[in-house]
Amino acid sequence: MKKYVFTFLIISALMLTLLPVYNLIHWDKSLTEYFKTKQYYKLDSITAPVSKILSSYGISLFPDQVIVGHDGWLFLGDQEANTVSNRRQGATKNDTENAKKIANSMQEWNDFFRENGVKKFKILIGPDKESIYGEYLPQWAHSAEYRQVSAVLDADKEGIFIDPTKFLTEQKSNYKEPLYYKTDTHWNTIAGWLAFSYFMENVFSDGAYHSTSIGKYTGWKNKAGGDLSRFLRTENLTTDHFQYVDVLSKENIDIEKYDFETNSLISKSANEPIDAPNRPIRIFSSNARQNARVLWLRDSFGTAMSPFMAASFTNIVQLHYFGSNPIWLYNAIKTYKPDYVFVTSVERSIINDFFLSPPPIHALKATTGDSGINGDYDRVHDIQNKDGDYKIIGGDPFVIFNFDPKLITQKNSLYLNVSCKKSENDLMVQIFWSSDEGSFSEENSVSMILPQNGAVFNMSKIANWTKAENIKKVRFDIQPESIENCRNFNIKEIKLTHE
Repeated sequence: MKKYVFTFLIISALMLTLLPVYNLIHWDKSLTEYFKTKQYYKLDSITAPVSKILSSYGISLFPDQVIVGHDGWLFLGDQEANTVSNRRQGATKNDTENAKKIANSMQEWNDFFRENGVKKFKILIGPDKESIYGEYLPQWAHSAEYRQVSAVLDADKEGIFIDPTKFLTEQKSNYKEPLYYKTDTHWNTIAGWLAFSYFMENVFSDGAYHSTSIGKYTGWKNKAGGDLSRFLRTENLTTDHFQYVDVLSKENIDIEKYDFETNSLISKSANEPIDAPNRPIRIFSSNARQNARVLWLRDSFGTAMSPFMAASFTNIVQLHYFGSNPIWLYNAIKTYKPDYVFVTSVERSIINDFFLSPPPIHALKATTGDSGINGDYDRVHDIQNKDGDYKIIGGDPFVIFNFDPKLITQKNSLYLNVSCKKSENDLMVQIFWSSDEGSFSEENSVSMILPQNGAVFNMSKIANWTKAENIKKVRFDIQPESIENCRNFNIKEIKLTHE
């Protein structure tokens, strides 16, 4: 025991002696700054070589971030969304329940998209690296057979999700180069091309897209290590391969990139890969195969696919889906009016708030309400009323209408015909109801998006509405985010109907 203690003390003394010298030799600034910033015992300079040596023996210096696999393959650790633990334990009961919620939410979005002219809504899953190259994982890190994504695919009865895992696994043997970077979490350009082609073949049935018709693998070159080697601090000591895949097109594909919200030009360039944008951008490529509008919500797995997307569609709005929300997506559909809505997401992120979130509650455009009971004007708050023309003068504007409960036999739907003078955009509103003379509460209310110039909302989905008896008053509130564009408005009709 004394021998081990003595050895430890000797090694520690050597490190304390040699580390300041080593750091000084590798210090490229002034000696004064070296001592001022206390560089002498910092470990940064030796972390990379130590990490590199350890990884060659299958040991990760940062195991929460990176798992060291066989033959130089690196895999993501548990720090990112409990990736390893989730894969090892497989889909839990909670995952299965969330998968059903995701399937329902995506089906609701699919219905909404169809209502607004979208022809196709599909989601491409980017398989985790472990799903394609699991043979390089350490034995203890192997995945369960039934995973989170398996539960999602089983719950998706409409075929909205497209999973290329089996296809890519079969394609591995057709290429000398791997389909994923060995030192990075992402697939490379070969897999991006193949996955895009597989996606298009599943989206379209006319045979216009084939895996060999839009791209061609032409070779590779050495590159610095990827994000996983960066997590190990060995990116400058590690090399990987970058694969070249040419985009095949009858015409040269050049792209113009615009800010989606301001419509200002960002850049003009050749058809290069585009990183997942945190702000929505619009890509124009006039020589693309199909003259169509695409709304593409994506993550970093879309980067390798982006040149093929630009070569396929003339007008594409791109945004990282973490930068969107249901309200933004609703408005984007209304204003951009895409032909197709596509989503690309890596497998490990398939259960998250984006996929769990259904469309915002919204009324459906309608020219007129069915026969029903009209509401009578009662009073306003923070609004001036001049012969039915309303002007907002405060921060809490609302209008109250009276209904005769004796006349109400059916109250399944609420029809509203509201128009703003300044803007035709849909409104964020809140509807309250009361069975007495005017006490309103949040629990007896519903917030919704209301199209102008006539819309009907199915109130039968609202539990407290269906339970209410003898509704006497309905209050119409314009939410703060819609006030500026609707300071002057009128309400042509408010009616309880049965639809």
